[in-house]
Amino acid sequence: MEKLNSVWYYSLDHGQLCQVIKAQALWGETSCRVWLPWCKPNTKHIKGNRTEAIRAGFKKAWQEKSEAGYRIIIEVAEKIPENVLQEDPKLLMWYGQTLTRMGGK
Repeated sequence: MEKLNSVWYYSLDHGQLCQVIKAQALWGETSCRVWLPWCKPNTKHIKGNRTEAIRAGFKKAWQEKSEAGYRIIIEVAEKIPENVLQEDPKLLMWYGQTLTRMGGK
């Protein structure tokens, strides 16, 4: 997003002005929930492929080879949509192997 001023932003993903309602950073990628005043009267989540950031985080957590790293993978996998996990072979591999090492916890 390109900052226009302290309240309004120009969303490159949507091609219009928006207001950021909530921003969340995960492994170096920021995802924002925005209000688009010229669309339907509800909030929209910026769409885009953020699996690279999740993949990098899974890889880092896996390389730690610790229970804490494995718990991170499980917790994040439970928060992302099931189809994202199923459609990415590396995410699915790390998640599956983590479940195996943790005994299905």
